[in-house]
Amino acid sequence: TGNAPTPPTPATPEAETGAASPKFVSPPSNLTDVLDADHDDDVPLRFRTVENILGHTATPGLVHLELDSANEHAVYTHVKGDAKLIIGMYVDDLIITGADQASIGAFKREMCNIFNMSDLRLLSYYLGLEVKQREIGISLCQLAYAGKLLDKSGMGDCNACATPMETRLKLSKTSMSPLVNATNYHSIIGGLCYLVNTRPDIAHAVGYLSRFMEELHEDHQAAVKHVLRYIAGTRHHGVHYARKQDGKPALHGFSDSDMAGDLDTRRSTSSVLFFLGSRPVLWQSTKQKVVALSLCEAEYITATAAACQGVWLARLLSDLLNSEPGAPEIKVDNKSAIVNYVRTEEQLADVLTKPLGRVQFQELCNGIGIVEFDGDDGKN
Repeated sequence: TGNAPTPPTPATPEAETGAASPKFVSPPSNLTDVLDADHDDDVPLRFRTVENILGHTATPGLVHLELDSANEHAVYTHVKGDAKLIIGMYVDDLIITGADQASIGAFKREMCNIFNMSDLRLLSYYLGLEVKQREIGISLCQLAYAGKLLDKSGMGDCNACATPMETRLKLSKTSMSPLVNATNYHSIIGGLCYLVNTRPDIAHAVGYLSRFMEELHEDHQAAVKHVLRYIAGTRHHGVHYARKQDGKPALHGFSDSDMAGDLDTRRSTSSVLFFLGSRPVLWQSTKQKVVALSLCEAEYITATAAACQGVWLARLLSDLLNSEPGAPEIKVDNKSAIVNYVRTEEQLADVLTKPLGRVQFQELCNGIGIVEFDGDDGKN
């Protein structure tokens, strides 16, 4: 990993590289009036295209760095000979991975000669995500971030609970309980949304409680505190990706929905969960955009969303691995939907759909790969 501020500006890039003069384009017609309002010069506004800027950059080390993937922005590839590196970029933070350690080292040195950057060696911490790499696999968690969130909300010493939501809990925007200050609620929900990056077990609870941001009542606040109590008892939890010795891991997913679970709009909740091999790589729990008239229709809406996510994941894996995209398998616990059927007891996406009892919730958490990490020793 490394931090890469903007490269030094050469004196005369065109003269040094022999490139042609930059080409300019006019802004879109629907933006011209808005942009001209803040433009005092008589010269018309003109813009350089991204392709034109990249074509004139005087940084030879970036010649081998391709444009971002068509299926995921900010994912780049670096190809030199038979070696291929994958670079993930967020602002000025980079993650570099590849099969050949020598190629990774050479690329780092090449980038350090061009940019003023720091080599942080083996990835261990990235944007609040704690990464532990061992021979048996890679573990991800947000222990420190969860602790800071609990301290910020005044719940650092609270009593833990076994589930993120009470069983069969239903809340409404038209609650009759007293109003409370929403500022702290908004901040906590935002923090919980980021914690979902390594915690699929709280995805449904956080998605559900984020529906009440406009007008906060005491029962909404109590439900958020319940989630924080669950975080307090599971702050060491995260996901572990075991190293696969042979064979190609298969991409498969689960799709599930409730029926008219939202009391205010009567819309259903869609939950999608995808695995690469035996560990989760994508999870989401969202309110559907239309009102389904039957459970079968609600399942179809969710299955359609799952199919879109599956196609995207398959294409992204194809880009990264230089292979043909395969067709992921999607399992649904509704025979009327005519998709690969899975029994309700084996429907792992159920944990993203509705509040569950302690036993069922913990069984599903084990099924989707939530594990507990024991301090510096990693996975228990």
